[in-house]
Amino acid sequence: MSFLPAAGYWANAARLVPEGQVTVESVRSVIAEMPGGGTEVQLTIGAATAETITPAINAARIVKVETEGGAGTDDLKYIAVTEVPDGALLILRCTNPSHVVTVKHAAGGTGQINLLDSVDAVLDDTAKRLVLQRNGSSWEEVGRFGFRGQKRRVILATGSFTLLPGDSGALIVNLGAAGDITVTLPAAAAGLEFEFCTEVALKIKALAVGDDTISDGSSTGGAAGNVESTAAIGNRIRLTALNTVKWRAVDKEGSWSLA
Repeated sequence: MSFLPAAGYWANAARLVPEGQVTVESVRSVIAEMPGGGTEVQLTIGAATAETITPAINAARIVKVETEGGAGTDDLKYIAVTEVPDGALLILRCTNPSHVVTVKHAAGGTGQINLLDSVDAVLDDTAKRLVLQRNGSSWEEVGRFGFRGQKRRVILATGSFTLLPGDSGALIVNLGAAGDITVTLPAAAAGLEFEFCTEVALKIKALAVGDDTISDGSSTGGAAGNVESTAAIGNRIRLTALNTVKWRAVDKEGSWSLA
């Protein structure tokens, strides 16, 4: 790990030339490790590192993250703090938009990443950048750039599956489905939002979990309830989480029923 010398280091007349050489090298390393201090580096998530990347000494902290084995998707849960001083900044983006990296919020343990609004960050475009700062044994999000103005994510739901917080904002469409499907919502967290649309004459059911409820107008379904479309083309509903236990239908077309 590289550190700047303490204030007043050079004012000490007892300093020797060899000490100065070591100190200058340390200063060079600090500059090289700053965002913009060197060429962008690529770090790969690996099974052996438990969904972790490890920034290296003497390397710029502008990082392209690659999935393990070039997989289509991968999770990044930890960033090692071994060679990064407290307070240092790190800028992340994906290496390839076809290799989607989901930066997970608060996985727990040393090197965990605490993200704004407790929402995972999906790096699926090289223009998207996530800025983090080391705070003790974890990382705190400073900001996101390039996430707005991107194409909206469309998920073609051909079968039942579970959404993740990082999928927030997506449009879920049953185009290509061979039968009715159930899409399980993540645990509610204020600001999460999903929209569902039927493009084939089959049902889509959005299912809440735990104690979460779904409200539509003046009606509210039960805990871990659902809202389901009829088997017709053109049904659409947008669900927004108002807090940690409540989903609200804020916009809809066609016919939907609560349970």
